[in-house]
Amino acid sequence: MRIVVFGLGKSGTTALFFKLKQAMAPDTHCLFEPRGFDPAPPLPASILAKVLLGYNRNVDPTGFLAFDRLLFLTRDPRDTLVSRVLYDIYNEAAICADDSKVNAFVALLRRKEANPAGTPLKHIIDFFDRMSQRPVLPRAMHDAGVALDFQRRHPHVCAYRYEDLVRADYTAIEPYLGFTLGRETATVPVEFNRVVRTKQAGNWRHWLTAADVEFFAPWFTPYLQFNGYSEDWTLAPEPSIPQEHCSDYVLRLVIERRGVGG
Repeated sequence: MRIVVFGLGKSGTTALFFKLKQAMAPDTHCLFEPRGFDPAPPLPASILAKVLLGYNRNVDPTGFLAFDRLLFLTRDPRDTLVSRVLYDIYNEAAICADDSKVNAFVALLRRKEANPAGTPLKHIIDFFDRMSQRPVLPRAMHDAGVALDFQRRHPHVCAYRYEDLVRADYTAIEPYLGFTLGRETATVPVEFNRVVRTKQAGNWRHWLTAADVEFFAPWFTPYLQFNGYSEDWTLAPEPSIPQEHCSDYVLRLVIERRGVGG
C-alpha cells in the first residue's frame, strides 16, 4: 500500500508519519518531506510519504495524488500559530548564535508567562519577525490559504484532525486505511523530539488576547469553517502558560541548534 500524509508545518505530520510507519510493512519505502515523487515504474509495493505544503516549500504534490491512500492532517490554525512562533527559532541559526537576541526573546516570553493577557501574541510574533530571515506572520497567513486551496482542489483526500491524533483516536481514518492503529499515541524518534511540545489542543485560548482575536479572526475563519472547527474565539478567563511549554522549550531548541551548528 502507498500512503501519503499532506499537511502544513507544526500540524502533527511527523507524529502521524511514524504512527503509520509502525503499522506498515517493515520494508516500506519511506519518504520524509520530499519535494516531489516520480510515479514511473517500477515502484515499491509499500510506500509512506510525508509531504509538507506551505510557504516557500516548492513541493510538487502531483505524483503523490496517485497513491492508494491520501491523508491531509488539519489543525486549528490558532494553535499552529503558537507552535510556529515558539519552534521557528530552531530554524534560525543566526538568532540562536546571538545571546542578546535569544535573551531578549526569552525575556519577552517570560513576560507573557507572568501575565498572558498583558502581551498580545502578535506582539511576540512581530518581535521575532524583526530578527528573523523567515518571518512567521506572512507564512502563517499564506499557509492557511494554501491548505484551504489544496483541500478544495482535492476533495477526495481524507482529512484527519491533529486534535484526534493527540488523543490517539484513529477511528476517523482506520476504515479508510483498511487497518487499525491501536490506541497508543505516536512515538517519535529521539532525533525528532524537538517538534514535540505540549501534545495538546486549544491552548491558543491562553495565548491570544482580544487584540489578537480582532487581527487573526478574518484570516483564519475560512479555514475554521471549511474544516468544521469552532468559530468560538472565547479566551481563557484565567490564562496560564507553563514555562516548560514556552521559554524553557525555546531555550531547549536554542541549545540543540547550537549543538548542530557546532
